[in-house]
Amino acid sequence: TAVRWTRQGVWVTREAGGTVRVGLGPQSADALGEVTGLEAAAEPGSAVRAGQPFARATWEALKITSADELYHTVWGHAEGTSDIALPFAAKLLEVNPAARAVVGDAAPEGWIARLQPEAGADNHPS
Repeated sequence: TAVRWTRQGVWVTREAGGTVRVGLGPQSADALGEVTGLEAAAEPGSAVRAGQPFARATWEALKITSADELYHTVWGHAEGTSDIALPFAAKLLEVNPAARAVVGDAAPEGWIARLQPEAGADNHPS
């Protein structure tokens, strides 16, 4: 199955029957830091509009908190959440409870959610 990448750093694979599985790509995962949790931002069975978050990642990392004119930097521990959105409309079918263990991997077990793209949706992964 071919893997496609969105501008949002999400990978998408098409399954039989027209459904897709989506996951967080390695560049997006690295930019966040250590992903410590993933949760659905919508309930299974609900419609997700293009650009609307379908999942939320909880992360922690060392980030530059300040710098001076001599380029001395101060690093601090940071944590937060980031929304993960799709560029196409879809119905959320299922959320992978084990997704956190394989974030950044486009392997079959690394998916966050399984969705049914809306017919005729813009940017629909074909």
